[in-house]
Amino acid sequence: MLVQLDASPFDWFEGRGPKLELHGAIDDVTSKVLALYFRPNEDLRGYLEVLERMTADYGIPRAVYTDGHTIFFSPKKDKLTIEEELAGKQVALTQLGRVFEELGVSHIHARSPQAKGRIERLWETLQGRLMVEMRIEGISSIEEANEFLPGFIEKYNKQFAVEPADPESAFAAPMAKGKMESIICLREERTATGSTISYYGQKYQLVDEKGNILSLPSNI
Repeated sequence: MLVQLDASPFDWFEGRGPKLELHGAIDDVTSKVLALYFRPNEDLRGYLEVLERMTADYGIPRAVYTDGHTIFFSPKKDKLTIEEELAGKQVALTQLGRVFEELGVSHIHARSPQAKGRIERLWETLQGRLMVEMRIEGISSIEEANEFLPGFIEKYNKQFAVEPADPESAFAAPMAKGKMESIICLREERTATGSTISYYGQKYQLVDEKGNILSLPSNI
């Protein structure tokens, strides 16, 4: 029912390559590793990749447990005045907060590293076992490491995951693939001017599925 999410910075290649952040998800009851993914830094893409792989393989958990990183929670949350809170004002969700909400997943804030001890212990284990196995395989790039992870996870879970008392999963079935892709993604709003939008200094023309240029009202 509950999944812990986190990322671990470490010299995973023991000097053979760059330091990386390993993003991961672990089942809170069985200690089953649900997904792992390397990125240069702890970032949104790392967690989106983990969520995409986890939901594709296991479904949607009822709740996720994370630290208070600004990737998960808006830093403006604690800056609302009492008057603003009484008026019902809310800060915008982060990209991941929006993903959890649209998936129907409860998002719980862990107030200390000890509170999410299961995934913290996972990092301690992986910093020994995973690091050694990648050394044996001669892995020294992020691409090779991410390709290696699925097989490693399978072996790890066979050895360390605990069988649940009730074999029936509490995870919800994933939505249709197109729906899941439209939720587990980076989503930003832009104002269209005529048939174009601007995105990080670049202009893009809007077309329909047949390639015809869309003519939109100026107020969209």
